[in-house]
Amino acid sequence: MIRVIRAIHKWLMVVVGAQFLLWAISGLYMVLMNIHYVHGEFLSVDSREEIKGVEVTYSFDSLVRDNPEAINVELTMSSGHPIYRFVTPQGHGAAVDANTGERIPPVEEYQARQIAKYSYAGNDEISHVKLISDASLKPSEISARHLPVWQVTFDHYSAPTFYVSEYTGEIVTKRHSPWRIFDWMWRLHIMDYTEGENVSNLLFILSATTALAAALTGIILLVLRLRSSFAKEGL
Repeated sequence: MIRVIRAIHKWLMVVVGAQFLLWAISGLYMVLMNIHYVHGEFLSVDSREEIKGVEVTYSFDSLVRDNPEAINVELTMSSGHPIYRFVTPQGHGAAVDANTGERIPPVEEYQARQIAKYSYAGNDEISHVKLISDASLKPSEISARHLPVWQVTFDHYSAPTFYVSEYTGEIVTKRHSPWRIFDWMWRLHIMDYTEGENVSNLLFILSATTALAAALTGIILLVLRLRSSFAKEGL
């Protein structure tokens, strides 16, 4: 009986042993890392405070009157200038000058540089800028729903990258090396190596089931060995 269970346990561990190690490594990394640091919250200056006390000559009522289709309206700052950002019913972002009421045209490269540099908390120079509009060419670290965006990367060992919306000038997300490592650890943990989002994929379910079977057979072996040991000692 013990021999059969031992053989089953051994082969189950052969199948899932490497994944056990990956689960341990990836889980340890994700637990040890501060999630606020991973999200890169320290990379940018908090511009929400800047809007306090700022007077605008183009009111919210005027915005709604001139743009009745606007939803999710937000008054914010862009490179020190107040603007309204909103979303159209088609899901496109838009921005309006909060003083003149004029629709802000698509962000150009020099503006994307200014926005990213203004918001960046560090002193590093920008190493490269790239416009990403094709979903098939986007890096995996950004969602297609944000396209088109300017990818602005700073010259730092952790490669801090700001993604600036071409439509609104908003920094839609920030990425750096610790986030990218975290992302791969998450993919290894849930065994979704493409999008890193499906926690119910078949490979993960099969591996988890196999791991559970390996753990249960290991427990059974331990119990049988303890019983045998106690029996020999007359306990």
